[in-house]
Amino acid sequence: MVWNAIQSMDCHPSAERVFHNLQKGQSKVSRASVFRILGDLSDEGRILRIKMPVGPDCFDHRLEKHYHIQCTKCGAVADIFMETPGILRTPENLQGFTLTGIGIVYEGLCPHCQ
Repeated sequence: MVWNAIQSMDCHPSAERVFHNLQKGQSKVSRASVFRILGDLSDEGRILRIKMPVGPDCFDHRLEKHYHIQCTKCGAVADIFMETPGILRTPENLQGFTLTGIGIVYEGLCPHCQ
């Protein structure tokens, strides 16, 4: 049910929003189960967890390489498709870390809030 819910939503929902979407459909799944299942789907690589600078993490069923932009007024999140920004080149000295990813979320005002 959680997998189908996130696939059918045309936004980047938080776990809470997925839970409320399921409740509207008369689902009896608990809030804790929704949060756990979304975490598991993210860990398995079946969905993306987007760590947002402001507000709760969001989830995305689109797995192809892309970036996100968040409205600074209403919090809406949208996809941005572009070549890798130049600022994402690998640093020369990682202080012993193994680089596993980079998270960038652009900010702006969505068309509705402009």
